[in-house]
Amino acid sequence: MNKASTAPFRAGRPGQLAQFLAADLADSALPAAFLQDGVVNASPVPDCLRYAAGVLGAALGCAPDAGLKALLEQAGQEPNAGTIATALEKRSAGIHAPYRLVVETGHDAVWFMIHTRPAFGGGTDLYDPASAIAVIEPLDPDQAPDQPAQQPKASGRNLAVLREKHRVLYDILPIGLTITDEDGIIIEVNSVSEKVLAHPAEALIGKSVYDDSWQMIRPDGSPLPPDEYACVRALRTGETLLGQEVGIIRENGEVIWLSIYVAPIDLEGYGIAIIYVDVTKSRIIENNLRKREHRYRMAVEAGHIGVWEWELNTGNMYLDPNLKHMLGYEDWEIESNIDDWSQHVHAADQNALQESIQQHLSGQTPYFDFEHRMLHKNGSQVWVLARGVASFDADGNPVSMTGTDLDITDRKLAEEALEVERKRLFSLLDRLPAFVCLIATDRTLRFKNRYFVEQFSEDAGPPCTTACAASCPTFEVFDTRSLAVWEWTSERTGQVFQIYDYPFEDVDGSPLVLELGIDVTVSRRAQDALQASEQRYRSITDNLAMGIAMVDENYRVVAANPKLREWYSHVDFDSPPPCKVLFPSCAEDTHCKSPCTRVLAERMETEILEDMTLAGGTRTMRFNFYPVRRNDGSIRSLIVMIEDVTDRLRDQARLQRAQKLEAMGTLAGGIAHEINQPLNALRLYVSGLDMVIDQQEIISRELVKERLGLIMNECRKISDIIVHMRSLVRQETRGLGSVDLNHALESALSLVTAQLRSHDITLRLNLQSDLPKVHANPVQVEQVVINLVVNAMNALESVTPAASKRPVKPASSDMELPEKFVYIRTESESDHVILSVHDNGPGFKGMEDRLFDPFFTTKDPGKGMGLGLSIVHTMVRSWDAEISAGQSPWGGATFTVRMRPAE
Repeated sequence: MNKASTAPFRAGRPGQLAQFLAADLADSALPAAFLQDGVVNASPVPDCLRYAAGVLGAALGCAPDAGLKALLEQAGQEPNAGTIATALEKRSAGIHAPYRLVVETGHDAVWFMIHTRPAFGGGTDLYDPASAIAVIEPLDPDQAPDQPAQQPKASGRNLAVLREKHRVLYDILPIGLTITDEDGIIIEVNSVSEKVLAHPAEALIGKSVYDDSWQMIRPDGSPLPPDEYACVRALRTGETLLGQEVGIIRENGEVIWLSIYVAPIDLEGYGIAIIYVDVTKSRIIENNLRKREHRYRMAVEAGHIGVWEWELNTGNMYLDPNLKHMLGYEDWEIESNIDDWSQHVHAADQNALQESIQQHLSGQTPYFDFEHRMLHKNGSQVWVLARGVASFDADGNPVSMTGTDLDITDRKLAEEALEVERKRLFSLLDRLPAFVCLIATDRTLRFKNRYFVEQFSEDAGPPCTTACAASCPTFEVFDTRSLAVWEWTSERTGQVFQIYDYPFEDVDGSPLVLELGIDVTVSRRAQDALQASEQRYRSITDNLAMGIAMVDENYRVVAANPKLREWYSHVDFDSPPPCKVLFPSCAEDTHCKSPCTRVLAERMETEILEDMTLAGGTRTMRFNFYPVRRNDGSIRSLIVMIEDVTDRLRDQARLQRAQKLEAMGTLAGGIAHEINQPLNALRLYVSGLDMVIDQQEIISRELVKERLGLIMNECRKISDIIVHMRSLVRQETRGLGSVDLNHALESALSLVTAQLRSHDITLRLNLQSDLPKVHANPVQVEQVVINLVVNAMNALESVTPAASKRPVKPASSDMELPEKFVYIRTESESDHVILSVHDNGPGFKGMEDRLFDPFFTTKDPGKGMGLGLSIVHTMVRSWDAEISAGQSPWGGATFTVRMRPAE
């Protein structure tokens, strides 16, 4: 250090004593204006006296500048004046002795101990701060001034202060923090952890991360196995895991989503640190973190002190019994000589201890002062501060040394704990997935974590200085001393940070701002995308030609789109009306239960039709109900979609009539072939009878009855065909029931067999004899068979004998198939009965996906409306059956109908 820049104070004895005291306490040169004419100018506190002022203020319960001023103003008063004068005289003789001072504040008096030692390289000017190193510490009230000086409690007090600041620091971070031991047992949680996990600290501390009560799910909603928990993996592998997003299921069934960061803590007694941010609402929890328990005990008080005297020539020593007790021994267990005492010095410290003693004996140091370890009887280590002064004979040879050993084990442990705490704090802050910095009033950074350096640079200032020109939320905290929350976008990277600025204090009481910045770029973009998506979907629903209503679990219409408001112009949707106003059948009936009530009770989708009167007349409206469910399956609301289907139903009726005509045309061709045969037989029988009458004048009664019987038989055949046709055309159905598929198949084929023969198409059947009955409509089954067979017949019209496939013997049959054929097969599986219709025509040519669409046809224009297969598909689906199309084994078409057996 440089010499003081001020001249010695010359305002009389009190001023000199105050200047000497101020020089002792200062760690650098005093400002010229600090002491003038006996007046202490301690506000603001100079940097060189900030540490001492902080200690005084804390002990006296006042501001640091007021405490410093009180001490210096009372330096010239008794008993302080005599004490400082004595210390000044000893210092002039080169002796640094501790001295006590008292500061009176009202009815109280607080005693302080000042320890000094010469500074290496310091001068001899007693009023120069560079000449000595001093530490001031408050004394306990029960320490009388005449008791031996004890070791100061600086480290313990500073450790307590730092631990408290660390506790406050952890408690104000807006993230959840849980710490476990090596076995995964939770030993520390903060208040955010309690809130997020929905349990008090008392219930969480002591609970294992392997506990079966934890229930977590993946982002896709599937259960997350315990061995995939980030905390379990980190404990098992020792690796750091970043950003695992999981959902935690609370006891009430609520799911809260967390982004979890887990890192091992490389400290004895600790396992992992689990840090998590609540991302359920895409924002960081904005309340201060608190701890339920203090992490550490207060530092222990200073140890005992013992006196020793060493005769250098003989090696004999006087050892205070307290020294031996300090090491766990009785007085008689250690010999009072240097050899025996030296055996208890830690081997690693013996050489340095001897070197320090020799430096003092050779006159290099004014006194002996050394910290070293000694071995306790139980094997532990005891730290001691050994201080002594040598006595010399007339020739200047050292003859003895007298001194003390002070037990500073507690102080050393406190210092080690302080270092561990500091490393732990910095380690945790460096591992946080957010930047953290401490900002001083001059806009310098007192601390910045690794994330800050990686995101910005080592020399970067506070983010606010680049984001704000004149005013800045960060620096307003110095005035308001309250939390400031704001967003900042990095111009360099485009990242968006949620900034939390907390008022903070340094160890010396100077104001700081703790700034925490969490990257919310992803959530901000997600929110923007969500808003855009909501706007897009709102635009869609507002422009739909159907009405949409949202009904809550209390059966109230809480939302309605413009079309719904147009249709129900008489309803005030701004005051949520009951759901029944949507249904004309319930609007005037106070006791009517609306379909909304039934849907919410049955918890299933449904559809109903109702007629309602609009401006254009009576219209048929279709109501579709879609429940909106919570995660537990309960219904929280209902979406009602209302569509005007009047025109659609009218068109469907027309289509059905058109299909009926098309089916009649198809059936008429078959009927013509079927009736033609009995008609020819009738013609033959009548012609024969007429010929007999012409040839024979008398005809026997038996011959006439025989011929009339033949004629009546053919008439019955024609009648049966007409009745069958009428039932098909009129669709005289009896609903769904148990149907003999083979019998229905044969009945249907009786109407089209003649047509197949007229087109040179061979029909082959492979029907399972013990086929179970199916659940279907018997008339519709025949219609489906006729439609599929006629469809195959039409496809085979375009196939010439030369172009058709050669006769093929399928693997499932021993029969030979001709060049043009329709092959029908029935069979049963475990839970289905299958009807398949095959042909060897041209096939579908890749158009299988559109075969069942209305008005789609592969026929030439004018030869079909494209409704047959669409209606077949509708009939099959009404039986709760399935129909599919594909390529047959012979290259043509295959239709497969899968029906369920009748119960």
